[in-house]
Amino acid sequence: MNLGNYFTTKEINEQPEILKKVLKKENEIKKILGFSGKERIGFIGCGSSYYLPIAVSYHIRRILKINANPFTGYGAMRYPDTRFENYKEYLIIAISRSGESSETVYALESLKNNSRFNTISLTCEYNSAITKVTDRSLVLEFVNEKSIVMTQSVSSMILAIQIAMEDKRVDIIPDLLQEVIDNASSIFNRIDWKQFNHFVYLGYDEYLGIANEGALKIREMALSHSEVYETLEYRHGPKSLVSKASLICFLPSSESFKDEKRVSHEMRQLGATTVNISPWYSDSFDIWIDTKMDVIDRSDMVLRLVPLQILALKKAIQKGINPDEPMHLTKMVKLKNKPEA
Repeated sequence: MNLGNYFTTKEINEQPEILKKVLKKENEIKKILGFSGKERIGFIGCGSSYYLPIAVSYHIRRILKINANPFTGYGAMRYPDTRFENYKEYLIIAISRSGESSETVYALESLKNNSRFNTISLTCEYNSAITKVTDRSLVLEFVNEKSIVMTQSVSSMILAIQIAMEDKRVDIIPDLLQEVIDNASSIFNRIDWKQFNHFVYLGYDEYLGIANEGALKIREMALSHSEVYETLEYRHGPKSLVSKASLICFLPSSESFKDEKRVSHEMRQLGATTVNISPWYSDSFDIWIDTKMDVIDRSDMVLRLVPLQILALKKAIQKGINPDEPMHLTKMVKLKNKPEA
């Protein structure tokens, strides 16, 4: 398949080198994003910048045993009483590629004069609006995406948070990612994408966040219908939509792999094609994308994510859609009128 001269193609393929640049910022990342001594962390973001915190919030709770939760910008601003515990202190990490997402900026402004909230912005743009309303900022200035769709910015921010957490083996992720990209591209090139118009993404915990981001990518790039569920929940109603036009992507966990294999087997019997995106092979799936890093702590989030970006790109190109410029979307959402708080 000819992937064309798209920014999205280039930006997906550049990710191993971009992540090496993130690793070089280790000292700065740990200084700005240090989680030591924190009891509550709230992430604020919109779109991809909300889905990636779903993944890393699970990871922080798992590894650091810190109460971490993701919030949308508007939700944090409009409904703080159901987001934040009364009289408790929070480290707030606001995420925005452009640093200009209005709802995230407004949420931070609503928290600014409250001493319970210590705020950090994580962005790719110096002197952006988000950096002016937080106590300190981590800027990944070398991430400069031309495409409207976020790809390397998401993987870079995930890795930065893992570095701040002192996750083990993060240093090998860039080189492994190159292998994953090559492998996924080769396998996906052999798929007849015309047969699929229904895309499902399944996983638990960190992988549920990654599944949400993967589903968003195929909606944005390929204008295709997608759904996301915890894996075994897919049996409870949603499977009624399964057909030969269904491609179901599994992001299995080691503890539940046996049960998730059973779900795959059931979906194949209903006509679906299933994809196993993990380091573990099983003939319960039609397609295996080997993510190369055999871990049980979910520190391979980026390696699970990027194949889903490639999948969306392939489908977009098959449909003759320019993945750089999704319908109705812009690189940032800037509101003309501030919502009521």
